[in-house]
Amino acid sequence: MNTDDDALAQALRQAASRIPVSPPPVAAVVRQGRALRRRRRAAGLAVAAALLAPVCLLAVRSGDTSPVRPGGTASAGTSAGAETVTPGEKVTTPSGTSLWLTGRGVFLVAAGHPASAPDTVLVADTPPGHVGGASRGTGSGTVWAGIYRGPETPAKITLAVGGRTLRARLYTLPGSPGWVAYCAETSTPGLATAKPTVRVQAADGTLLLTTRL
Repeated sequence: MNTDDDALAQALRQAASRIPVSPPPVAAVVRQGRALRRRRRAAGLAVAAALLAPVCLLAVRSGDTSPVRPGGTASAGTSAGAETVTPGEKVTTPSGTSLWLTGRGVFLVAAGHPASAPDTVLVADTPPGHVGGASRGTGSGTVWAGIYRGPETPAKITLAVGGRTLRARLYTLPGSPGWVAYCAETSTPGLATAKPTVRVQAADGTLLLTTRL
């Protein structure tokens, strides 16, 4: 190296020594690192939520308990509103009325009437999608019994009569007979000749039938 080069190198060192040196931006680097970590964590949670969402949806669908609509066949024993009885099994209502079911239909003996002459409502006399019924006066009121025949077992049958709405008790045979029996009673006497309005409803509240008995 010649004298000129030495002089130039010395001049550069002196110039460099006069330039101020700032401290490293440690705090800024730390802040940027933390922000980057938060963004990555949020992105990871969003991806996990997106992957779990279809699983939850499938679980809800697999537990669907929607009732069978008209046109299908619902098992009578699955209706929450109907009591399953064996053929010929006698049921006694609060008024003392006896009724029983067979494959032919429902048989009714109102309190105070001879058991040898029951009122009957037969399946063969009740067209599909219709209601059949019989009424009897008792010593303490009136009782109605009958059949609803349809593709879906109803959850509720009501009778509107004499300014009141009576909820009937429902009975069915084991298996899928394709019909359900009902029985309603009131302590109001003298209504045996009245024509109640019958409303038949599915488990979800859908009105299956409304008619005058």
